[in-house]
Amino acid sequence: NGSFTYNEGTTYTITGQFKDNLRTGAWKATTTQKNYYTKQVTTKVATATYVAGNLDGVCNYSHTDIATKKVLAKSTARFKNNIMVGSYSHVVNDDENEFTINIFLNQFGFADSTSTIKYKYEGRQLEDILKYRNGFLYWELHRDMTDGRILKKLDRKKLIDEIYSNYDSTLQVSIVPYAEFPRQEQLIYLSHLDNVSSRSNELAKIKNYDTVYYENAPFTF
Repeated sequence: NGSFTYNEGTTYTITGQFKDNLRTGAWKATTTQKNYYTKQVTTKVATATYVAGNLDGVCNYSHTDIATKKVLAKSTARFKNNIMVGSYSHVVNDDENEFTINIFLNQFGFADSTSTIKYKYEGRQLEDILKYRNGFLYWELHRDMTDGRILKKLDRKKLIDEIYSNYDSTLQVSIVPYAEFPRQEQLIYLSHLDNVSSRSNELAKIKNYDTVYYENAPFTF
């Protein structure tokens, strides 16, 4: 029990509290780095809150240029009982790279909304819009915003709707007619709802060449 402090010279520090040998309360990690080519000195700070050893509450991360005070990157996430839930955002804003992502995670930690990624690559501004349903990516539009060119477009909402409408909650299996969908749309990764924290995945199983069995999928019926 009590306070915990770890120092690695003057460049790395961790502080926090323990109770019953488990992390509790506010924890903070700080590191200072120097780029020996540009001479830029930056600091990275991560804060988190623990309850009985599990992440619980808001976690923040920032990367800041000490001389200019410019925030080069920052993230905000929320946890409940060690599972990331709710809104998550990450922003990178240095001179060579720009990147932002916003996404919403449901109570099981699965993406369950529209997520937007914006970034710059070789002077071009790009955007990737992704739509999720309880962990399933069912729609995507990836565009070069500089000239409007579509780089990728995906729409498998029909497949996801078929999976849900054919789900047997007793057997925990969804049986979908194999012939209705292209093969690449059938081999999608699924997560085990009964052991969410492990984040284990398995491929849908194809049987008899006419039916796809989606087993242990993250359904909430």
